[in-house]
Amino acid sequence: MLLSGSDWLFDGGNSSSALPEIGSDGFVSAPWQTVAVPHVFQMRTNFTGMTQNWYRHNFIVPPEFSGRRLYLVFEGAATIADVYVNGKHLGQHRGAYTRFVFDATEVEAEMGVTRFWFLALGLKNSSKSSVLPDKKDAGTTPLVRYQGALLNLETDSKVTLTLPPK
Repeated sequence: MLLSGSDWLFDGGNSSSALPEIGSDGFVSAPWQTVAVPHVFQMRTNFTGMTQNWYRHNFIVPPEFSGRRLYLVFEGAATIADVYVNGKHLGQHRGAYTRFVFDATEVEAEMGVTRFWFLALGLKNSSKSSVLPDKKDAGTTPLVRYQGALLNLETDSKVTLTLPPK
């Protein structure tokens, strides 16, 4: 189930502003913009100064996914990504431009017959020596990370390992 596309909401700020906490009144009433994911809000030619943001998306999990292992598969999100489903923190990924996966089976089991999911992705685009790529990797040119996300919801039957032919 491809989750990338339109109907995502986006809100961002710079390092001196605090983003609202998930579930707070400030989160609900934030000045959300509708965007399509993958989404790039900052690049060298249009530097916005944003260093942190929220993406959020509502969707319905198909009934045929019931009782199966479910994985949120991110093709990349810069740089520190916190993933939430229905307010539950699934985990954090540190590192831009690398694929990462969170097991969302437990969330599906807690939902019961309710199939409506609220996915929130909090991103911080700050330079830290523990997170690649770091600014020092760019030499003297400041590295501006192209920030955004591309993701899918997959079931256990779609996770396969294939080997190239000999």
